[in-house]
Amino acid sequence: MQPHIGVRTLTHKLIHFNKIDQWELYDLTVDPREKRNLISEPGQQAKVAELKSRLMALKKELGDEDQFADKPPPGGVDGQPAKRP
Repeated sequence: MQPHIGVRTLTHKLIHFNKIDQWELYDLTVDPREKRNLISEPGQQAKVAELKSRLMALKKELGDEDQFADKPPPGGVDGQPAKRP
């Protein structure tokens, strides 16, 4: 699984895969199983901009400076030791 960050609303989900710089957008009202990535679809630019803005605001609020983009935080993300394969 690729490292990623995202934001979800009641109707949409925006995901950014950090290492490969790939974005995905899903409309959860019509595609709850997230089968159709809408990121390149015409007419989605406003929704993408809105969700990217929310994501950047959350990162700022939480002090996320991508310091763990290449490795998990000490103690893992949930306070448990990171699992190694």
